[in-house]
Amino acid sequence: TENFWRRCVDRGPDPDVDDDEFWRVELRQLRTQAGISLRQLGHAADMSPEAIGRFETGKSGMTIARLERLFTVLGYEIDLMKIHTEGDVPIDTSWIKDL
Repeated sequence: TENFWRRCVDRGPDPDVDDDEFWRVELRQLRTQAGISLRQLGHAADMSPEAIGRFETGKSGMTIARLERLFTVLGYEIDLMKIHTEGDVPIDTSWIKDL
């Protein structure tokens, strides 16, 4: 599978696009480039084509697990990467414990 994260990083983030919109655009673009219908993708991913269509059109959200399944069917994977500050120092998350 092509490293999906690397593809997204290479394109660069768009600060004007929210996360759901980013994933909607990517999913629809990859699906249509592959010539796959909503019905076909739904069948391959064991999801309803209606749920995929609602996500692609912004009418509903989708869990990361379902997105991962859809992208896997399309031959892509989502990677989790640790964010570092300047000087390659990990981000301080200790403040979260005080919440």
